[in-house]
Amino acid sequence: MAPSALVGATFIPTLSSPVDYLKPGLREIGRQAARLLVRARLGAARRRRAKALTQLGLLGWQGADFDPETQRQVDEIQNVEREQSRHLNEAAAHSMEVRRLNEEREAARRSYQEARKELEAELRKANERKAGLEKVVADKRKVEPKFQQRIPELDRELRETNKLYSELLVLEKQTPQTKQEIIRLRERIVAIPNEKNDLRTSHLRSVTELRTFEENLARQVEFVAAVQQRVNYAESQWEAADAALAVKIKAEEKEKNAAERQFASLEAAKSNPYQRIGEVLSGSGLGPINQPEILEEVRVVDVEVALLEGQLLDSQAATGNENPAELRVSLWLWGGVAALVLIVLIAIIF
Repeated sequence: MAPSALVGATFIPTLSSPVDYLKPGLREIGRQAARLLVRARLGAARRRRAKALTQLGLLGWQGADFDPETQRQVDEIQNVEREQSRHLNEAAAHSMEVRRLNEEREAARRSYQEARKELEAELRKANERKAGLEKVVADKRKVEPKFQQRIPELDRELRETNKLYSELLVLEKQTPQTKQEIIRLRERIVAIPNEKNDLRTSHLRSVTELRTFEENLARQVEFVAAVQQRVNYAESQWEAADAALAVKIKAEEKEKNAAERQFASLEAAKSNPYQRIGEVLSGSGLGPINQPEILEEVRVVDVEVALLEGQLLDSQAATGNENPAELRVSLWLWGGVAALVLIVLIAIIF
């Protein structure tokens, strides 16, 4: 057939049996699965290689001569390490200040608690004395109504006794019982004024005592209020000082964390220069004097990476050698088979 007759023609695969239609897709599916596994192993190997190169650069960069570009990386590492040292010192200084402030805060808390304990004991005693005075004052005030009630009663009794006494005196015939009653009434007439005088004297004394106790109670109430004010003032002073220290501690911790983050970010920034230096040392066959085995580890990982990359290339080449049309048809068939199996499973389950 002439070459011009093939232009625009569509290739139709000619396979001998249905199984032949499935074989290209099955081979490709196997290769795809194998490539996924190889890529996972290759990613892990590359990470180990980067780590090994970084370790090689970290251990061997001070003992080798480099080209200008690599020397620039070395100088950059030195600059970064100087900056790291500064941030590390800053973090240490902030950490010490945080520790000092925490100790100061704890000492202030203990001092406040001791002072508060003493003030509360004083306040408790003052309240107990106040309660005692309140009871005495209440008892003294109960006497006042008795006096106010008793005086009119005695006056009324005196009037009645005088009247009865007068009536008994004017009787013409006085029996012994009458005479005895007259004597009793006369004694009562004499006793009532004395009882009234005693009541007035007792009342005056009670009023004087009540006034004294009331004055003492008023002073005690003022003292209790003053002690309570001292308690409140001590509490407010401590809370203000504690809040101020808490703000300082938070600020110092923030500064410390910032310095530590700067240190960590610079540490991460050093990994690429170390890796670049490690590549130069590996290419030159130079390993650290104290740990030469790290160079061999890099070489082993390099071989592993190369083998895995070769496997990927071989698999991709095998895919390229397949007939594209046959492979496409086969993959479509496998897709149909998978869809059919999925439908059957769903029907069984539901």
